[in-house]
Amino acid sequence: MVSQLTDISWWPLINVAALMLYMLSVRKLTVFSFIFLGTLVLEALHTGIEFYLQSVGALQDYSLFGFLAWYLTFGLSDMAFGFLIIAAARHMALPLNRVCQFLIGLFLLLGVLQILTMIERLTLQSALVGEIYPLIIFAVNTAISVILLGYSARTVISAWLNTDRAA
Repeated sequence: MVSQLTDISWWPLINVAALMLYMLSVRKLTVFSFIFLGTLVLEALHTGIEFYLQSVGALQDYSLFGFLAWYLTFGLSDMAFGFLIIAAARHMALPLNRVCQFLIGLFLLLGVLQILTMIERLTLQSALVGEIYPLIIFAVNTAISVILLGYSARTVISAWLNTDRAA
């Protein structure tokens, strides 16, 4: 178990620090703060799913259960997260700025990619998708992290500059 904990990505720790700085600077609930917090929860969920599937051996021996569980849980959770954020924003009458819309779009894209890749792997099994899929998933996840951190940094710096001007 300890060895698995050392394999956890350091990105969530950076994201937690950035979220805390963002929340301290903004001092109100925004759709972006929900997306940021949800991203951390989704990361924990996906890590837990991966650890569980590895622990039961579902990712070895080309297990159909492991294959379907991987793609469906990752894909459906990404899409559910995107739709949940849209519904929460509407319910709470919070505006969706362009950054939030783009991030939601990226999560929906991740979900669709997972489901389409699952279908493609079950039917065609093309070498091209096998090569491109991990690159696209990595690029989209990296874009999400960069946008989260960049927008947080911009907001925090802007809040600090406004505080300095007001003083």
